Amino acid sequence: MGFHTQLKHRRFGYTRSFLGGCILLVILLTMSCLSGSKAVAPPENPDYLSRLRTKADFDLLKGKPLSEKYGQVESIKVVLDLRTELLYFVSSEKFNFHYDFCHERLGFWQSLYLFNDANYTTSPNRRYSLANINHLVADDRWSLEFTSADLIAPELVLQLYQRVVDSTFVGAKLAIFLNTPRLAAAFATPAARKGANIITPEEVYAGLVYQALNCKVGYGYLRRLPVDSLETTPPGPNDIVVLDGAALDIPAVAGLLSPEFQTPLSHLNMLCKNRGTPFLAQKGIWEDPMVRRLENQLVKIEVFQDSFSLKPCKLADAERFWNEQRPKTVQHLKMNLKKGGLLQMDQLSLHTVNVVGGKASNFAMLSRLATDSRGKFKVPEGAFAIPFHWYWDHFVASGAQLKVEALLTDEELMHDTKRLRVALDHIRKLILQQPVNQALLAEIKDMVAKTSPTKRMRFRSSTNAEDIEGFNGAGLYESRSGIVGDTAKPIDDAMREVWASLWNFRAFQEREYYRIDHRQCAMGLLVHRSFPDELANGVAITKNLYRPDYYGFVINVQKGEVSVVSPPPGVICDQIICYSDSDMDFYSKKRIVEYLSLSSLNGGKPVLSDDQVILLTEQLAAIKKYYYSLKGPGYIVAGGYGDVSEDKRYNHFALDIEFKFDGPDQSLYIKQVRPYSD
Repeated sequence: MGFHTQLKHRRFGYTRSFLGGCILLVILLTMSCLSGSKAVAPPENPDYLSRLRTKADFDLLKGKPLSEKYGQVESIKVVLDLRTELLYFVSSEKFNFHYDFCHERLGFWQSLYLFNDANYTTSPNRRYSLANINHLVADDRWSLEFTSADLIAPELVLQLYQRVVDSTFVGAKLAIFLNTPRLAAAFATPAARKGANIITPEEVYAGLVYQALNCKVGYGYLRRLPVDSLETTPPGPNDIVVLDGAALDIPAVAGLLSPEFQTPLSHLNMLCKNRGTPFLAQKGIWEDPMVRRLENQLVKIEVFQDSFSLKPCKLADAERFWNEQRPKTVQHLKMNLKKGGLLQMDQLSLHTVNVVGGKASNFAMLSRLATDSRGKFKVPEGAFAIPFHWYWDHFVASGAQLKVEALLTDEELMHDTKRLRVALDHIRKLILQQPVNQALLAEIKDMVAKTSPTKRMRFRSSTNAEDIEGFNGAGLYESRSGIVGDTAKPIDDAMREVWASLWNFRAFQEREYYRIDHRQCAMGLLVHRSFPDELANGVAITKNLYRPDYYGFVINVQKGEVSVVSPPPGVICDQIICYSDSDMDFYSKKRIVEYLSLSSLNGGKPVLSDDQVILLTEQLAAIKKYYYSLKGPGYIVAGGYGDVSEDKRYNHFALDIEFKFDGPDQSLYIKQVRPYSD
């Protein structure tokens, strides 16, 4: 160990005693001869090497990437000193950052700020080329990845690439990862690449086999259920479900294993996050031997970033876990039924959730922020809210309230899934058959005529059991469009369908799991003009899901109206990390847009331009800062982050925001905001 270290330091410019090294060499050679000429063993965990001769050399240095954007990735750091032309392969376990290595081993004595300013920009003072070598284990690919904040010149990229190819066992299998529009443009042609291999985000994403969506622990009976059987044979809350294909929704279960990858912002994953349900995707999981062996057994599941475990467990352990997971007491909601009429956005606030629900109340805050943004973002025009009062009158008049009461007092029915589904279907039919109050319809028509640019309106669920802290209710209820005065698509049909969705099976079961009192649930409606032909739609989370203590927003966006949160099978959206919310020069002075995957519907090109992504992120940051000023610090402490710095409090505070780009001028619209927690 000592010989290796001394020789290595001398070669890389350290001023250790050459004589001392020679003496040590003689001693070690003598010991080797005396011990039967055995070779001196290499160090078990070196700090760095000058070459990677075998995979074993890589394994000595490998660790996890700082940002776990993809599962099953092994990574080491690489540094090229541009002055000495010496190349270093660096332990990712020993050194978290390239700066740490350059400071501790190469004698870079200046501050981190000056290091970043010189070595991640176009500065003529750049001393190092810095990257990661990633091994994508699933399909045995190797990539050279530069941080998205590095403005490194293409010629330096090619220089480092060639040095790594020449100095490692990987050789020509190495590919430059084009994870930013800047790098993609720089190496868009074979001539620009000069023989270098490239790999794109869509190629990386397509090669993945395993995806950890919610790294949690669960207990339950392992069930293999075809997707098309979920309606007729729904799983129970103590089942761990293995699917054979893509599902858009699933009841509350103890764990979920899918063969189809999801974006982290899909409705399915958001529901699992809200429930604390372990969730993973793995290609071929339906036929996995371990799954087949343990089918119908009571098991414990643990989902890790790169793998998962299933093992049999005792019933006592499972029951103890199940009891700990659910709320201990009934969750009571506030419901104000006195307020009639229609309410405009300036009449609502975060304190009106008990009158119009969480979605409409949060939309009112967006409306005020949109005005303050000086046109940088809009909210859908013609917005108003229909309070709980009108739903409740309709609910009672239809006879549905009496049926709900009878259902809730029938213990046998509540525990019989098939009968419960039938009873809930009947309740919804009663609501759908009841005529909507004519005076209310007249008020709505008058309001639309006064405030909306179109008669085609969107009626969106806004309950007191949705978009609230601790229960986001993502995807539980319906939204429908209706056209004022149109007999083919009347607004009263749209209203009734949304009202009735309060009693669909998946929503009822979700509330039941959280012990929410169904008798206190009410449905308001948020109404605004619809978007029949948008350019793009998407969802953003205002925190870095892949590196939680750091800046960065995660954005999923898709072309046109195709859903991001409930996509058709096999459809992939743009997955982006953007850092324009940061107040650090390292990020804020650059236009950093990093892609994890590209839309399968847009010909391999990003759905949004860089300008649109930057604009979106800046407006998301403004919304986040406003909400954080209202309730951030207290909310974070309540969320269990404890005594951490203000920066970390802010970074962990997150909102779930839906947006669109629409119209001839491709305006940014923000249409929804709600708390996000994981």
